[in-house]
Amino acid sequence: EHIPGDALRDLLARIRDLGNATTRVIVSVPNGASYQSRLFRQNFAYFDSHSHLQQFSPTSLDRIMAEFGFSPAGSRLSYVYQLFGQGQSLLNVIFPIHNYLYYRLKRGAHYDLSASRRRLFDVFNIGMGIMLAPIAVILSTLDIMQPARRGVITRCYART
Repeated sequence: EHIPGDALRDLLARIRDLGNATTRVIVSVPNGASYQSRLFRQNFAYFDSHSHLQQFSPTSLDRIMAEFGFSPAGSRLSYVYQLFGQGQSLLNVIFPIHNYLYYRLKRGAHYDLSASRRRLFDVFNIGMGIMLAPIAVILSTLDIMQPARRGVITRCYART
């Protein structure tokens, strides 16, 4: 999802051409057809247009992989991604800066904010994150019961 469309096709063609019958490719991408995506819409944590250039569904992911000679060989549950998606999406509903907590904690983003305002936003997001965690756990648990509708698709593909 981070790779522009033409470059993604070039990459998949290169993997196919360099691989052999035992080649496996593991893909983990946001699920544009997930319950999270439908529930949170523009607040969906993985609806991040500047870094997630594309959204896939299980069907569209299988289709593009098949186009380059790969078929599904198994899937995995990425519970941490499910939980993060639910928690950050809940925060996105109540806080105006999309994925603020993620970008502050993981990437050290400073935004165009004074230090005191940033600290206030940090405390608010962390506090709300703690308060919303039980809801995120419940939503994540419901999310994993429907594999095709999970917030994140994590699938292994084998060369066909």
